[in-house]
Amino acid sequence: MSPQFSPDGRTLVTAAADETVVLWDVKTQKSIGSPIQLAPNTFASAALSPDGSRLFAVSTRGDGISFDMSPHAWTRHACLVAGHELTAAEWHDALPGRPYRAVCSGG
Repeated sequence: MSPQFSPDGRTLVTAAADETVVLWDVKTQKSIGSPIQLAPNTFASAALSPDGSRLFAVSTRGDGISFDMSPHAWTRHACLVAGHELTAAEWHDALPGRPYRAVCSGG
């Protein structure tokens, strides 16, 4: 699968032979969060839905994933994984170059 841009051109999705899928911020040319790891020792392929609302990824060995790309879903997932309000450092790691704001507590 070739790299693919989101419909708005702000995000690039790449998949690699190291079983990872990476989302890139086109403006900053930095990854958005950590790479998505699929099954070990496989090749990964990824695509966005035509409207950009979902990411689909699959490896040559293993199950695929379907990921909701909406900001609300990302916020909900990040807060669930962190188990607390995101710190400024965690925010910067996931969203480099974007101003920090409290999202888990609704503040």
